[in-house]
Amino acid sequence: AVESRLDNQLGIRGQSVFGDNVFFDRMFVNGRRRRVGWEATWTAGPVGLSAELMTLSEQRRGMGFSAEDLDPMRATGWYLSGTWALTGERKRGRIEPARPLLHGGPGGRGGIGALELAARIEALRFDAVALPATAIGVPSAATVAGNTDHVVTIGLNWYLNHYAKVQANLVRESMDDPQRSPAPASNGHFASTVLRLQLRF
Repeated sequence: AVESRLDNQLGIRGQSVFGDNVFFDRMFVNGRRRRVGWEATWTAGPVGLSAELMTLSEQRRGMGFSAEDLDPMRATGWYLSGTWALTGERKRGRIEPARPLLHGGPGGRGGIGALELAARIEALRFDAVALPATAIGVPSAATVAGNTDHVVTIGLNWYLNHYAKVQANLVRESMDDPQRSPAPASNGHFASTVLRLQLRF
């Protein structure tokens, strides 16, 4: 667990995977921020699994109409991911190709490098938040509805050799509130693709 102090400032916000859309905006918070996380990994031969659960709360002390404490902001995130080396290499963190592209592997023979299939499911949820509001000059309660981003990613990693890796991913997101998503016309569902080259020196 990690704790820090926030003094009447904007808290965290929820963004889509690539940060181009805000599905839950920042609120003013005051008091303690507390983050708690759990993580697990498992490998066996060419297969690897990992998972993580994270919770966050941000206090809103003295932020009501009469300086009363409001319920804290709460967010929860989790993911479960798996990888499978299709070319048979054992998982030891980063894969080392048994037959690197354009390089001699064991026995001096080159090959296609290493191919790895990857999949990941995840979600980031923000709880509903009560806000002070005014109705015809009389204090009343208002609520900002919660929202969740559900994400599924399927990818293929190509380790050309010890120094280069190509990643291709298809990412599908679905937000509970379509009006706070980049795709209200498709009920909050949208997809993105990414191609990345990583170099290691």
